[in-house]
Formats: sequence, structure tokens, C-alpha cells
Amino acid sequence: MKIRNLACAIMLALLASLLVSAAPAQAAVLPGGKANWVVAIGGLEEFNNARNWVRLGTYEFSINGTVKTTYWSWNQRDRPMRVNAMRANCPGAVPDCPIRTVDGFTGAPTGSFTGTFTYTPGHATVTWDGGKVERWTVVDGLAGGKVARMFSTTYYGDDQNAPIPKDFSNYGATFGVGYGSNASLNTRISTDQLLDDSHYNAEAYKGAFVRYTSDMVRREAAGGDWHYGDWSRCDGAPCAGYLQYSDTCKKNLTTPTNPNPSPHRVRYIGQIGQQDRRDTEEYWCQGLAREGSTCYIWNSHPRPMLQVIDDAGEFQGWVGVEAFTHVETSDPPTPSYQYASDYWGVFDMVSVPALNPLVPAGSAVSKFRGDYGNSYTQGKVEWDKEAPRGFVNGINHVESGCRYVEAVALSDKAATDRMTSSPLCAGMEPDGTRPFEGVLSVNPDSTIRVFYWVSDDGGQNYAIKDVAICTRTQMICVDTDLTEFRATHGASVASGKLIWKNRSIEVTGLNHVESGCRYVEVAAFAVGAPPDRMTSSPLCAGMEPDGTRPFSGDLVADVEGGPGSVLITYWASDGGGYVVADTVTCTRRGCA
Repeated sequence: MKIRNLACAIMLALLASLLVSAAPAQAAVLPGGKANWVVAIGGLEEFNNARNWVRLGTYEFSINGTVKTTYWSWNQRDRPMRVNAMRANCPGAVPDCPIRTVDGFTGAPTGSFTGTFTYTPGHATVTWDGGKVERWTVVDGLAGGKVARMFSTTYYGDDQNAPIPKDFSNYGATFGVGYGSNASLNTRISTDQLLDDSHYNAEAYKGAFVRYTSDMVRREAAGGDWHYGDWSRCDGAPCAGYLQYSDTCKKNLTTPTNPNPSPHRVRYIGQIGQQDRRDTEEYWCQGLAREGSTCYIWNSHPRPMLQVIDDAGEFQGWVGVEAFTHVETSDPPTPSYQYASDYWGVFDMVSVPALNPLVPAGSAVSKFRGDYGNSYTQGKVEWDKEAPRGFVNGINHVESGCRYVEAVALSDKAATDRMTSSPLCAGMEPDGTRPFEGVLSVNPDSTIRVFYWVSDDGGQNYAIKDVAICTRTQMICVDTDLTEFRATHGASVASGKLIWKNRSIEVTGLNHVESGCRYVEVAAFAVGAPPDRMTSSPLCAGMEPDGTRPFSGDLVADVEGGPGSVLITYWASDGGGYVVADTVTCTRRGCA
């Protein structure tokens, strides 16, 4: 009896063990519910040396709790160079030039890791074999649940100096961003599809760009308001080109070798490979090409990218990196070995309506430029985050006449502080250039306006010929156009300036009356908005000691593009009622 009971017990124990071993292991939860990711990641370890690197690749998460990455990588110590990927022989005005990428991206991936992961809603931790750890923030539910995003806690935020926070990883990775879906990593959208599909043509692609420059880590906006409907198809290569109007290119590229620069940025995007997500982008200012040359062969911006594809197989943008060498312009294949001049960055550039990318509001540095003839001023405003002040520094380059720069801090239309450079005349400096700097007290709502004062005859009759308006939230100061007007009747004259801004016009002028009475009416017109008007006070002869009275005001048209034209009417009364004595019509190009 005891033997029979013992046998039963053994049988039950064996059966229980079989049941336990047959139970399936609990599946791991995928980050954001997505298995396949494209990821841009980089390590900015120290400034001004060759220890900084980037990786661009894929992450494959499995329900068994393992993860694998396959990637291309570049390190500053290796002096990565530009190489030709294809030729952009597009029709029309797009230059017929090679499209370049970073050496190595046209070949097979350069490395891979394997590891494990854990995920709780909003957070993923990846531990690579060998103990290297990454901690990601995860956002799911994008594009109607078809895409998830992950990013390092350092990716968004304010500009910063070294040292870089190390809370993203334990091994030197400092910034990262990625997008995941359940589409195969062999799924891609061809350049032809991007150009032909009206869905892609109508979307803007934007995001954040974390880059290192001038001893600072800066967060800038990636992408823009362009869409594929603006691009031209290459003939014979899977690529497209686009001429993008750029205030930066227009204002910053007057050089002795090319005194009449194009206001366009040349952009290319080309497909690399057939069975993966690789694209490459290159852009450069057209005016940087030497006079008589079509292509710019020096320090352009080639950017390796991987396509973001959603669960349904639709294209949603890219992640990418910048990692290449600044070269000597006298010999383009030769690295400059000035690491601070190299290019380093990590970015995403994705569909605005579908993925709702986080785009930085601006930068703590605003760049300005002012031109008149062959003379120019350029520089930057650095906004102090700890104190109410702005640091202004730049150069004044004078080819003829005399010029000086005035920077004015304005709050609520009242000047809070101002600084001026010393006047510089042609021939006073060996290279025609003189630096300037100063500090302005500002309020939280202040703007800083940079005025370029010009005297063509070298005398004391200076006039403002260019204006830039700088704010904390703009990396490039607004290039305001300035036009001058003049209306007359007899010996009386109304003269002044119109400063054209994004959606408004600042009017300043003088009414000089020799006889009778005069006043000035100014009206701004814009498509889609009612006219905005202002009038000066009537001035009669003898009312002012010198017969002159100033007038000023702002005209607003709060629509895209702002006012398109201004009508200036000079009203005169020589003993009877007021009649129209003169009219002047102005646009951004001038007055007539």
C-alpha cells in the first residue's frame, strides 16, 4: 500500500514538472508597441578634440526581451570626408552637381550590438552586451497609433555648455532620437513615390536638430515649410533637387569672389540602396560656388538619413546625423584639423501633421547681417539666460564711404539701451574690416535692432540703409527691408522711411512746410486684410521754428506675408480746403 502511494506521488510529481516546463514564457512588451526602429544617436564627450561620434542605424526589439542594432558610425578622430553618391542632373534652375554624402554611408553597415531591454509605459532601458546602458523616453500613439517616438532626456531643452549631462547612458552616448513601427526595415518609399504622391507633396517635415558649434550645444529647428511639390526630379538617378529661398544665404554670402550671391539654398535628397531605409541629404548656399562655377565643392552639409515608415508602410520623415570634416578651401580633400569647425549633430525631420514633432522655439543666439553696396556688417546677439542683457559682437567691412553700426534694445517701443561702433571709412583698415562689441540691458520682451548707418561721401550725413530685428526666439534676425519715400508740393516736402517687417511696417518721417498747411496720410494694403491707415498732425507754416515736424507709427496687416504695398498721400491746403498734392506708392523694392 505504501509502495503504491509512493508510485502515485512520483507520477504526480513528474506530471507537474512536465506541465510547468510546457508553460510558455511571458512575452516582453515592445517599446511603444513597436518592433523596428530607426535611430540617430551621438556622443559629444569633449569640445575641440576628436572624441565625438555619431551612430545612425536600426533597433530591432523582440518579444523575447532581446534587441539588436545595426549601424553606420563616424568619429571625429577619423576625419570623415564627403564623397559623391550620385549626380543631381535635375531640369530647370537646380544646379547639375554631384550629391555628396559622408564616406562609408554608401556601403554596408559598419557595426552591430546585441542586448536586452525592459519597457514600462513611457520608458525603455536598453542594456547592450558588455553592460552599456541607454535610458529612453518613449511616446506612443503617433500617426493614429502607427508610430512611436523615443528620445534621450537631453535631446530637448536649452542650449548648454560642457559638460554634457550623462543621464542618457553610462558609456558616453549623450543625445538620441528614434521612431519605431511594425513595418519591415526593408520597407522604404522611393524618391519617385515621394515626388508623385500628392499625400507626400502636401506635408511639411520638421523636427529638432541638436548640434555642436562655437563651444555650445544648441537646439535648432530641422526641416522647414518646403514639401515635395516644390522639388525637381533628377534624370537618371533616384534623387530630387530644390532651390529654397534663404535670407541666410542672401545676407551672408557677399564675398570678393562672388559679389552678387544667389539668395537660394541648393537642397538635394537622394536614395541610397534598394532594400533598406537609407537616404542622403546635401545642402549649400548657391552663392558660395565660385564665380563662374556651378557647384560648391567645399564645406557643404551632407547628412546621412534613415526613413521613418509607419505600420501601414507610409513615409513619415527621417532621422539623421551630421558628422564630417571642415576642409581647407584651397585643397578640398585636406581636413582643416580644427575640430571646433567640424560638423556634428543629431536630428529628426518628420511629418508635422502626423507625428507632431517637437520643434525648438529658437536659440539663445541670434545672427544678424546688414548690407549696403559692397559694404556689410555681420555678427550675433547672445542673450544672457541668467541676467537681463544681450551681448552684441560683429564686424564692419567697408569698401567705400563710411559706415557704422548701432544696436538698440527696445521694449514696448521705448529704447532701454543702445550702443554704436566707431565709424569706419574705406582705407582706414588694411582689409577694410573692424570688429565691434558691446552689452545691452534688455527686458524679457525686448528686441534688439541693428541699424547700418551709411555715409557715401564720407561726411556727417549718415542715413540708415539696413535694419535687422533680433529676438530671443529666432536664430536668424529678421531681415527687414527698408525703403525711403519723398512727397512734395511747392517748397514743402514729406520724407521718411518704411521698415518692412513680417506682418507690419514701421513708418518714420518728417513733414517740412514752407507755406500753407500740409499733412501726411500713409495706408498699407495686403491681400486678405483691410487697409491700415495713419495720418500725421496738420502742420502749417510758422508753427515750428524750423518748419519741420516728425511723424511716426506702425501699420499692421496680420496675414501671411504682411502688407504688400503702401500708399503715401501728401495733403495740402494753400488757403482753401485740403486736396491731394502728391502720392507715392511703395513696395519692399522701393517707392515710385
